[in-house]
Amino acid sequence: MQSAEHYRTESLNVRAYESIFSTALWYNVGSSDLSKVSVGSGFNQQQRASYMARLNYNLMDKYLLTLTGRWDAASMLAKGNKWDFFPSAALAWKMKQEDFMEHLDWISEIKPRIGYGVTGNAAISSYQTGGTMSSTYANMTFGQGNISTATTGAKAVILPNRQLGWEKTASTNIGIDFGLLKNRITGSFEYYVSNTSDLLLNRSIPMMTGYTSILSNIGKTQNKGVEITLSTVNINTKDFTWRTDFTFFANREKIVELSDGKTDDPANGWFIGKPIDEVWTKKYDRIWQENAADRKLLALYKANGITMIPGQAKIVDQPFVEVAKGTDGAVTKTITLDGEEMEVTYMDNGFGVINNDDNIFQGSFQPKWEGGFTTVFNYKNFELSSFIYGRFGGVYYGLKQTYGTRKESDIWSKDNPNGKYPQPVSGGQSFTDYSSYMNYTKSDMVIVRNIALSYTVPEAFLRKLGVANCSVYGQVLNPFIFGGELVKTGINPDDMTGWRANSRSNGDFRYIGGQTNNTVITRSFVIGLRLGF
Repeated sequence: MQSAEHYRTESLNVRAYESIFSTALWYNVGSSDLSKVSVGSGFNQQQRASYMARLNYNLMDKYLLTLTGRWDAASMLAKGNKWDFFPSAALAWKMKQEDFMEHLDWISEIKPRIGYGVTGNAAISSYQTGGTMSSTYANMTFGQGNISTATTGAKAVILPNRQLGWEKTASTNIGIDFGLLKNRITGSFEYYVSNTSDLLLNRSIPMMTGYTSILSNIGKTQNKGVEITLSTVNINTKDFTWRTDFTFFANREKIVELSDGKTDDPANGWFIGKPIDEVWTKKYDRIWQENAADRKLLALYKANGITMIPGQAKIVDQPFVEVAKGTDGAVTKTITLDGEEMEVTYMDNGFGVINNDDNIFQGSFQPKWEGGFTTVFNYKNFELSSFIYGRFGGVYYGLKQTYGTRKESDIWSKDNPNGKYPQPVSGGQSFTDYSSYMNYTKSDMVIVRNIALSYTVPEAFLRKLGVANCSVYGQVLNPFIFGGELVKTGINPDDMTGWRANSRSNGDFRYIGGQTNNTVITRSFVIGLRLGF
């Protein structure tokens, strides 16, 4: 088999303002304010090509072998690395066909299988191997004295990479398909390990090179997990049937190697043994209180140049260990507490200074496991079904996103010291606000996706009307959702749109998105009629 793809796009745009005649639309741009007219154009071209051969071999309807080879090319990659070979092989054994399985009537089917294959990824933009240029902040002034001209120039932003090649993933799958009790119980179990090498990632480089990043084939990652499916016919009589389907999926991702081998890369937020999107940042602890112990800690932070106040967010810092003055490895600070000056000596273990040493691994945005459950009841011509989905073990950023737009009564105050959320502060009071770290929370959720009831009109009645089939149905979409504090604040944990990090600042991730970026789960009621003629 052979395939080829060619993509080519050309664009031209003109933007005009204050046109004299709005009815002229874009047919008389010259009548607009020419000082504000802007024009632009673009060009993009990509080609892909592929050759594939496959061999299927069946021996005695017991042993199945499949061999596949792909030779793929992508124009986006560097010269000399555009083509690569991706092989795969799969072997299956129909054990039920063996003589020693004939007397096991309760086993309807059992088929162990194993597969190995390599796939490639070249999902990058065209011309990235040549680097990118930008005219932003690239103006140069030429001239002498009071006579000068600002000339728009261009500067390199991403370093070219003339060796960029395919990202490759080698996967091994071991599984078994089974059927029991005349296929009243069917399902499969699969364990997989995927090792990805030469990842296509932008890597930060020292600014002294004149660039900030370079798109490279760097590092290795590993994904491994299990997938389980189970279908059962629990009851099967003349008038009544009850069927269920269960799915379970668990995946563990980790970085195996980076550009410098097995060395962490904190600048990019990558750590050996952790997922690529591992959250490594400060951790919210609690709300500062008005008691004597907290006032003492707040005074020590202020002595170190960090102003925080009661009723606001406290993050996890190194432990405060107070010792006698003169102790080795200790530091002494003079603070003012309740109008009196006093000296406090504590171990210099990083307490009182908020920096990257206080970052904590908090988990991945991807759930540790997901599952689904479908149940279907059939009684004569009636059918009742529902589907439930759950995800657990992930981290979500957005707990505090609806704060300020919803009615919230659980706010800290002197009369409510156990309040969950910080006290709103009016202007004029300056302090370091760490409340953004409250956004990290668990993304656990269970949602009933739908409940449906239908009735199929008997064929004998329909034939008199000249109708082939007819059914009436009603369903409720997303009737119930259960979860922790994230769900209770109105956030949809299943929508990750916009919550990935898009940059780093002083070691902390910055997240795009906002309150309008999360899709609201809509509860819908549907009634319908299906007719066939």
